[in-house]
Amino acid sequence: MLFRSVDTRAPYAPWTQVTGGLDGKQQVPIAVSINGVVAGIARTKPSILGTPSFKVITDPAYFADGINYVQVYVIEGTPDAPRLVLAKRV
Repeated sequence: MLFRSVDTRAPYAPWTQVTGGLDGKQQVPIAVSINGVVAGIARTKPSILGTPSFKVITDPAYFADGINYVQVYVIEGTPDAPRLVLAKRV
């Protein structure tokens, strides 16, 4: 997904809160990347809509002015060998 008009000098930074839902019914660990760098991790939670939802607060330092590329990944594998798999969003 794209965040198209980030202004890093703005007094309020709503783009640092990345929220959404994933396709699937289970709770899973996720990672959010900003411009190719993992900027936060969280666990999905059940929502009233029946799909897992998430909210990740990221550090504004990961963002640049203008267009920013944001991706959500499901963390799979073991703690010793984790894998990031691009999430299917709803």
